[in-house]
Amino acid sequence: MAIVKSNSKLQRIANITMSYFLAIISVLVFVYLISAFLSLTGTFGLEQLLRNYLEYAKLLYFFICVVQNIVLPIPEAATIIAGSAVFGSFHAFVIGLAGTLIGVSTMFFLTRYGGSKLIAKLINEKHLTYYHQLVQKNETLYLFTLFIVPILPDEIVCIGAGLSKMSIKKFLMIAIISKLVTTFIYSYSIQLVTLLSLTTSQITLILSTMMIVLFFLTLIKKKSS
Repeated sequence: MAIVKSNSKLQRIANITMSYFLAIISVLVFVYLISAFLSLTGTFGLEQLLRNYLEYAKLLYFFICVVQNIVLPIPEAATIIAGSAVFGSFHAFVIGLAGTLIGVSTMFFLTRYGGSKLIAKLINEKHLTYYHQLVQKNETLYLFTLFIVPILPDEIVCIGAGLSKMSIKKFLMIAIISKLVTTFIYSYSIQLVTLLSLTTSQITLILSTMMIVLFFLTLIKKKSS
């Protein structure tokens, strides 16, 4: 009996610790990717596009934020950072958040009510299979993580959630919270990188250490199950 209680307590500690590490890793991955994504705005030409059509730029930016979660293969970071460079951090955050939430919600509802034939035309089935493999143990935690860390495109995450038994309310709550985080960080990315003052090597070392710790925590959890 004492052994069972000890294993149960150990598992709870491992779960809590893993959650904290996932959160920290997400932030650090963001900081690491932000520097790379700053150059993507030039690669995709989004910033220049918005400047060329400045009169309609906010509407265009909003539209891109919506459709990039459905059919447009442009990273969220590239779009939000370009918007931040043109409109400033606050306007990029507000407009980007609204557009992104409409986009992910649209994809979720298209999946939930549109049928498998429609979905088959929109996605790569291998990505969807990978999503289900990732979230099979704790869909809520991993859905939140996948929305923050760009392991899979957001449209795949939305489709996977739409095909699951997850309630609409839970999906919307996770989407709102996670996209508040991502849009805010991308909108204020330059200030964030300056504030933390971390080099790429430092971030890589920290991430590697945390991934090793996370791996051992996973082993502990499996042994205690």
